[in-house]
Parts: sequence; structure tokens; C-alpha cells
Amino acid sequence: MKILFERSAGSYLPEVTAYRRYLDQFDGVETFEACSSCKCLGAAYDVLWKFPGLLPRRDHIFTVHEYNSLSTAPFAKIKNLAKKVANARPDYRVFLNKRVRSGFKFKDEVPASIRDMGVDKSFFLAAETARNVKKEYHLVYMGSLTKSRGVHEFVKSLVCRGINLKILLVGEPERGVFDEFRGNKDIVFTGRVDQSVLPDLALSAIAGLNFIPDVYPYNIQTSTKLIEYCALGIGVVSSHYSWVDEFVRERDGRFFWLNRGGKVTSASMLEKFDFRTPSVNDLEWNAVIERSGVFENVFSAVGFSPLRRI
Repeated sequence: MKILFERSAGSYLPEVTAYRRYLDQFDGVETFEACSSCKCLGAAYDVLWKFPGLLPRRDHIFTVHEYNSLSTAPFAKIKNLAKKVANARPDYRVFLNKRVRSGFKFKDEVPASIRDMGVDKSFFLAAETARNVKKEYHLVYMGSLTKSRGVHEFVKSLVCRGINLKILLVGEPERGVFDEFRGNKDIVFTGRVDQSVLPDLALSAIAGLNFIPDVYPYNIQTSTKLIEYCALGIGVVSSHYSWVDEFVRERDGRFFWLNRGGKVTSASMLEKFDFRTPSVNDLEWNAVIERSGVFENVFSAVGFSPLRRI
């Protein structure tokens, strides 16, 4: 069986890497990747896996549409509806969680799985071998560095109040964000980095920053960076919103909260805070994929019964 994962150029989809590694354990399964503009799409493959599936259907190919997020503002719910109407009907769907599934409001009988985000094994391994790593930063942030996400406003508030936290910002910053902190010795930008160095970069900080605006759809989607911080065992500094409140409640964590009365007033506040970082061992990618049953269901639907390699 040949499975082709289609992805747009430049997209960040760690689940594709996780899927391909997971499928390596099966005899008779080959996996491939291609960008959505590639002319080879659909040629000689048994399964076509698309994110989020806006291309017309290709006959004779079992097609999976995966929805790992909802549309963003403005007019988020209208955009969700447009995607629902525009998409050709696939043979199978995969959703990040129940809320994302509900957001698209599909009413047909297409079978589906829920497959939440996972954490690469490298994060757990790094945590095991770095128990006494020297902390060079108070905070690390891994994620989108655009003004629309509001992270720069939080950092700016610290700078304006003279709170000299050393902060490591991992990712390619929007030009305006970079210019705002250019020359500030306490704010360090890494630029775009390879996934393999993320664990070591994050471990150089006391805590990871999970700054998510409490607006739809960000507030109902799984925070990949937060579960990666937890896998590394570092503390978490977070804004309050629906998904993270539920996560902390279910896993008995103790995070430093930035809203609802919480505010960083000094570097020592973070240095002395009694973080309780919950275990996320069950969120290692292979475990997440196995529990979802997604490939078991797809294999069954196409009449394929692969054997696991011992």
C-alpha cells in the first residue's frame, strides 16, 4: 500500500512526520510526501491524505481529509462553512478534537476519527538526559511570532515595566515584532530552526510561555507547544482560556497564570514559583496515533491487513 501525504509548501505539520514513523512498523506500507501543487498527486497511490482537503476528488483513490484546526477571524465560522461546502466528499475524515469536528458541522455519513496532537519522542529523551542543564533564560516561547497572536504585547509590557526577564523567542518573527525588540539584550530571537534542536533550546529556560488569545478558535484547540513544554518537564507560564483550563484541571498541573489577576512583577517571582508540570507520557506520538485507531480504520476500509514488523 502506498500512502501520499499532501501538504502545502512551507506548512508545519509534525503529525505527518509522526504518521510516517508510525507506519514504518508495518510491512507492505510505503509513505510519501508532496506539496499540493505537485503534478504527481494521486498518481499510483492507494491513499491520498490531504490537509484540509480543498482539491477536487480523484476517482479510484481512497481519500482522507484531515482537519487539524478551525478557521481564524475575521468571519471564522463563515470560513468553516465555506470549507465544508467547497470540499469534495472524502472517504474518511480526521479531526484534531471533538470541538474541531463540531465546528465544521458535517452532516453526512463519512466515517471519522479524533486524533489529537502528540509530542515527538525526542522531547522525552531530552528531558531524561538534561536534569541539571543550566538555565540561561527565564522564558522560552516556541510558536507564531506575529502581532496577531499578541505575544509581542506581553513581552513589551515586561520591557516597559523594567522587568528584566531573559526571553528566548523561537521561530521566524514578523518584521514588526523583530524591529520592536531589536537591540534588547534580554530578548533573543533564534529565527527558524530545525525541529531537532527545539528540545535543547527549550530546556535552557525555567519555563515555557503559552500565550494564547482567549478567542475562537485558538481557545479550543490543543496547544502543541504547551504539551512539548510538559514533556520536557519545564514550568509553564500561560494565559487562561478554555482548552488549557481543562488540561490543567484534568492533569493536576500548577502553572503561572498571566491573566485573571496574575502578573509577572520580577524575575525572582518566576525563579521561586512552585511549578507543577503534569506528565504527558501518554501523549507521545505513537501512543496518540495508536489510541485514535485512525490507521486501523483506514486499513480496514481499503481491505488491507498489514503485519507489524517485530
